[in-house]
Amino acid sequence: MLIQLLIGAGLIAASIGVQVVFTGLLAYALTLEAARVARPLGAVASALALSVAALWLMMAHGVSIWLWAGAFLALGEFSGWEEALYFSIVCFTTLGFGDIIPDESWRILSGLCAANGLLVFGVSTAFLAEMLRRLREA
Repeated sequence: MLIQLLIGAGLIAASIGVQVVFTGLLAYALTLEAARVARPLGAVASALALSVAALWLMMAHGVSIWLWAGAFLALGEFSGWEEALYFSIVCFTTLGFGDIIPDESWRILSGLCAANGLLVFGVSTAFLAEMLRRLREA
């Protein structure tokens, strides 16, 4: 159990690091483009900026999901990338179909993957909500 917790903590730290880097780059880009978004036709520019931001943050989630899939694959939990990636997506999004389940020796990792997904989706949602608020003010 301790090994699972340590591996999970490392994966969560890596995932949060990915989220911080992607969110930080996005915030920097938005400060550089703030004047352009506030010009006439700002509604169109704001919608485009929000769409790009959402897609960018989804890429961050994708990187985290691939990290988890790689870990499950490296641990020998799944036989190929498709199965590992599918399981990681199902856990990370807290969908939890249950059609693929990990061995008992690694099942705590699936819960940690879900907790990680909840956390980073929450950070992305908060960022997008704040971005929308600031776009409305501009």
